Amino acid sequence: MTIWRTLTLAGAVAAALVTVLPAQADDACAPSETMLKGLHDRYEESPAFSGVMMNGMPFTITVGPKGSWTFLVMRADGLACAVTGGANWAAEKAAAVQPQSLPTPALLPHHMLRI
Repeated sequence: MTIWRTLTLAGAVAAALVTVLPAQADDACAPSETMLKGLHDRYEESPAFSGVMMNGMPFTITVGPKGSWTFLVMRADGLACAVTGGANWAAEKAAAVQPQSLPTPALLPHHMLRI
């Protein structure tokens, strides 16, 4: 599974959980700095990727050196909620994009340009 597919799946799960289970999510929420410090102290996780979900909520994925990871959703009230997490995180390198050669333009009779 590519990282983008993983992030898309994690984003969909996070959106569903945050939307459907806001009361239960409070159990796994703390002020952002406290949450990040706790994840670092316990699992050595640091923020690896941040973005904004389609519903406008910011998120952060933290990753540890032994492969642990946590998906955090940042709420408007300043709390970060651990929505999901796991082990065996593996970053994949994106395939290098090779530039395609473009045809050389040429001026044809009657001032037409061949591309």
